[in-house]
Amino acid sequence: MAGGVPASVQALLPRDCAVAGLAPVDWSTVVGAALPGFFVPTRQPDAWAGTAAPRAVADGLAAWVTALLARLWPGGAEAWELTVECRGWYEAAYVDLVVLAGGRVWLPHLGVSD
Repeated sequence: MAGGVPASVQALLPRDCAVAGLAPVDWSTVVGAALPGFFVPTRQPDAWAGTAAPRAVADGLAAWVTALLARLWPGGAEAWELTVECRGWYEAAYVDLVVLAGGRVWLPHLGVSD
């Protein structure tokens, strides 16, 4: 991994984008917080109520995806939330995460298009 994590991440980004920042995080916390918002219907505030069925399904799906990812990325894997600077268009509703596990750099782009 010549150049370290920032250089590896830069190589994975589109040509008109650059790494603007990497902030250390716990990947499972970030994934668990981001995913329910992509499963719950938009423009339906009642769906977010704590006891609403859509919210329960969204929370369950997020927990399931997080458990699956834990098979790839152990709990102690180094992770960073990525800030991207772009000269062109870039997905507006997203969370970019960088995970270093097993000598591999992963760059999940958690967004509404994924």
